[in-house]
Amino acid sequence: MEAGQARIYSLTIILRTIFMTRQFPDAAPASTVILIRKAENRFEVYLLKRGASAGFMAGKYVFPGGMVDETDKNAQDWLPHVDMEIPRIKKYLAGEGLAAQETIPYAVAAIRETFEEAGALLARGANSEEDILAGVDRYRQKQGLVRGWFRSLVKEKKWQLEFSSLYRWAHWVTPREMKRHYDTLFFLAAMPAEQTCSPDGMEMSNGVWLQPLKALEENIKGSISLSPPTLVTLHQLSKYRDHKELQTEISDRLWGPALRPRVISLEKGAVIVEPWDPEYHQESIHIDQISLKNKLLVAGVDFSRIWLHNGFWRSVGL
Repeated sequence: MEAGQARIYSLTIILRTIFMTRQFPDAAPASTVILIRKAENRFEVYLLKRGASAGFMAGKYVFPGGMVDETDKNAQDWLPHVDMEIPRIKKYLAGEGLAAQETIPYAVAAIRETFEEAGALLARGANSEEDILAGVDRYRQKQGLVRGWFRSLVKEKKWQLEFSSLYRWAHWVTPREMKRHYDTLFFLAAMPAEQTCSPDGMEMSNGVWLQPLKALEENIKGSISLSPPTLVTLHQLSKYRDHKELQTEISDRLWGPALRPRVISLEKGAVIVEPWDPEYHQESIHIDQISLKNKLLVAGVDFSRIWLHNGFWRSVGL
């Protein structure tokens, strides 16, 4: 590639990255990773409890994830350090209006945040026999991480980030009615067999492996408190009978349309109306607050509304 063409190519990547939230300019780009592991013939997911002082979803159980950092956004800078080239990224991770170069920052953020919050590192060293976690866990336990620490570590250790371990699951955008807005890609990845998860003890105070349906049941009982997108995702995952069926699903799954729920405020609490709700597109949605207790659903039953009551989000019928 000639120098002039290289400069144009680089500029194109940077511009695409800058405007990668053009569809939702009010929402900051973010990534989430649904970590799964095989449990006999079924599977479990890893959930983290956000600290009580967290600015977003405090005290809720969520999947590892967070905002796309400025140092995640230079796609060309990351390309030598990932295990996929542009054609494969385009085929397996991009789509739904998201170009391959635009997908790279989301995937980098997904891997970085999973390491920071859960201690699972989706990467491999230059030496196949290398224990990549040896001596590096101290970085994620350090408060006030210096910007760019992860990029520096990847380059220093000559790691290859395992984009090939990430699968498309869903694209969520925070409701307009909420104070903070995130444009989030939900990836799914298998937990590396030789690693173990642990919360960072700062942003995340607890971690637990649960089967999706069990997690939904614990939320109903009040043992754990799920965030709305976590609740919906666990419900989706609970439909798969075993690990093999889930693997078949994710092998060619696409992002699908971006999902941006609506929030209807009530005198006490609120109701989230999902995009597949029959009244979602109505200008005004009336919620009978008195009858909501009689509309609570058991775990596993399809729903399009989630009710916030006494600090817990739970699915309700129409």
